[in-house]
Amino acid sequence: MKVNYKKYGMSKARYQELAAFARQYSEFIQLRAQYLSGSGAVDKDGTEAADLKTKIELIEHCAKVACSDCPGIVKYLLQNVTEGTAYDRMNVPMYCEGFRLRRKLFFIELNKHKK
Repeated sequence: MKVNYKKYGMSKARYQELAAFARQYSEFIQLRAQYLSGSGAVDKDGTEAADLKTKIELIEHCAKVACSDCPGIVKYLLQNVTEGTAYDRMNVPMYCEGFRLRRKLFFIELNKHKK
């Protein structure tokens, strides 16, 4: 199902940018863990780890806002927007239409906060 985000001030290119950002979620988590443990990459002043933490928290915040009325769905929404797992491949305790609405709300919220 194609979603028209234009009425929310979001072009197709912007949506694709936000989707690509969300897909980096697990990479952000792994890199931050490496910085904090001192293995692999070096973060001399801690700014990289702090930046990654901000990105992780932004994605999680947008998922929580999108699912504010059904917090049990957050983990499924995160799996969908960060890993690309399709609705029908997860055992989501919500109808597809409701889940699609939460997905749309996620990207609307992310568009508000991600510069």
